[in-house]
Amino acid sequence: MTVQWKNYRYLRSDTSLIEPMGRIEARVSKLPVYHIPKDQVRDAEKYLQNGDVCAITTTHHSGYTSHVGLIIRIKDRAYFTHATSERDKGRMAIIDRPITDYVNGRSKHAGIIICRPNDLPPSAAWKNTYVRKN
Repeated sequence: MTVQWKNYRYLRSDTSLIEPMGRIEARVSKLPVYHIPKDQVRDAEKYLQNGDVCAITTTHHSGYTSHVGLIIRIKDRAYFTHATSERDKGRMAIIDRPITDYVNGRSKHAGIIICRPNDLPPSAAWKNTYVRKN
């Protein structure tokens, strides 16, 4: 994000955020990345669950991932649901197609990274009323 900071509205509007973001990027860059290569995504589909976060990895030199969405199970397949860009189909969330088909649809896609959120108890912040009706 710090390399292309002008593409991110919050960094563009407050450049004092670039340095802290750089520290976060440096810390995250030291973490291991487990990538499922494109040719193994179909075999991995059976392990994917509703709500898994799916990042599409890329062959492009500027980063690890090119897009992100969620996995939903439909019948025996894992589908990729994500937001489209304005130039494609108008900004909207879509259930595209099975993740294997999505990844194989473009040569720049290298595979996927899956993150599974942990179930956590509701935050204590939800007990506070921040928005009040007038």
